[in-house]
Amino acid sequence: MILRPVLLEDADQLERLVAHLGFGMGAGFRTNRNGLEGKIECSLQSFKGQISNHEHQYLFVLENSAGQLIGMCGLETVNRGQPFHTFRLHTEQIESKPLQIRRDLTVLHLVETLTGATSLCSQFVLPAYRRKGLGKLLTVGRLLYMANCRHKFNSPILVELRGAYDEKGYNRFWRWVGQPFFRQMDYSTYVQLLHAGLETELLNLLPKHPIYLSLMPPEAQTELQQIHPETLPNYKLCQAQGFRFSHHLGYSSGAPILQAELAQIYTLRKNQTAWLSQSIPACQSKLCSPKSQKKELHKPETQNHGLHIIGNLHMDLEFRVCQGIVAATGSDQIVASPVVARALNVKYDQVRYVRLP
Repeated sequence: MILRPVLLEDADQLERLVAHLGFGMGAGFRTNRNGLEGKIECSLQSFKGQISNHEHQYLFVLENSAGQLIGMCGLETVNRGQPFHTFRLHTEQIESKPLQIRRDLTVLHLVETLTGATSLCSQFVLPAYRRKGLGKLLTVGRLLYMANCRHKFNSPILVELRGAYDEKGYNRFWRWVGQPFFRQMDYSTYVQLLHAGLETELLNLLPKHPIYLSLMPPEAQTELQQIHPETLPNYKLCQAQGFRFSHHLGYSSGAPILQAELAQIYTLRKNQTAWLSQSIPACQSKLCSPKSQKKELHKPETQNHGLHIIGNLHMDLEFRVCQGIVAATGSDQIVASPVVARALNVKYDQVRYVRLP
């Protein structure tokens, strides 16, 4: 599996891939073919350095050994020409000293914030390829790209998780917080308008004043910070990388938005660079699966350092990431399968790698 930048010739496969997106995923991709190609073009310009950092939008695709696209993920600047709204979850204190009453009230407040931050977004893997550790490749692979060019990305780094939806695609948070302000509009209509680019008009209908959770029924309060079951592995992975709850929720889903500073993220702290050499010939004919690599690296002449995510040092369209077993042979040199080197399109070059936490 290789993670790489999307190209214009990927448009047909990408269109088929996004057709599999579930409820609450990839709103920006549910457009016509021209809109999809526009996203690809924006990504190409970002990788080529043709647009400013505060407007960049990087799109990566996950390609299997047969050349098929089986996943995707993105990096983009929050508030790319449009306001970024969330519900901020915070506590207000009320007190009456004469009555000796003091209470802490939890409040939802619609805010425009986090402008200029960087978002890890659009992560998706086809259902048939899940539970194979590919989510780690998508997340860590993007972080390795950020490590190649930190100057392009602003803190904090955000992850907006997918909200909880029922089998019909209805978001339970919406039932309590959104529906009362839209009256005649059901959730499916709301989503269609959102995908059509009417976000600003929809936001105008949401309350600008605080919403006190104590005024909501208990069953409504339990819907806050709920995520989709399929998102739980990504949530745990982000926690292992150092992301924490930002006290912001997606305004249409109620899902938590995670946040971390660049210096707090495991991959950005622990990644290393080294010269990659190829000296594990047994993997040449085995498609370099982690199991076959690990068996070879248990030989006494190499020190097994386990499964790593490995990327080249390119910042342009030549950027590549894969996963594999590596072993150190010196302070600034590692060995890996020739298949890994071919995946990264390197010979005897420097690479960046990190062991999974």
